[in-house]
Amino acid sequence: MDAPRCSPLGGPAAKKLSEQKLILVAGDSVFAHAGLLGEHVQKGIDNINDESTKWMLGEIAMMPDMLAAPGPARTPRLRGNEPACEVVEQAVTDLAVKRLVIARPAAEKIDAVMCDGKLVRVGAAAGDASGPAEILEISGGAVKFVPVAK
Repeated sequence: MDAPRCSPLGGPAAKKLSEQKLILVAGDSVFAHAGLLGEHVQKGIDNINDESTKWMLGEIAMMPDMLAAPGPARTPRLRGNEPACEVVEQAVTDLAVKRLVIARPAAEKIDAVMCDGKLVRVGAAAGDASGPAEILEISGGAVKFVPVAK
């Protein structure tokens, strides 16, 4: 299925989402919904975040090419049990961070940490097919998953 190409035209949900960054560097980690490829780093994180905000607010009528597959919101190359670790390595090297954190699809039962610890995939906060509800804790360079108390 192709990515939606029409603008959400500044609806309430889109306006709320526009307040968030599509890609975020925090400390020694970079966070992106589905992944980050070398071409995204070259385009510039600020440029991608600006384009996504404008599209969400309806200032751009069509989804920018950089946001469509394989953009940071839909990059299948880092899914499954054999992600493209060379892609992860390049992105973390280019951004001078230790790891890339992405969402793990609920339907995939896959390892959460791969590519020598440089790729961390987080499941839904409510739990998913890969396990119970948990949150990601990054402290002192260490990554661990902490169960959410019920």
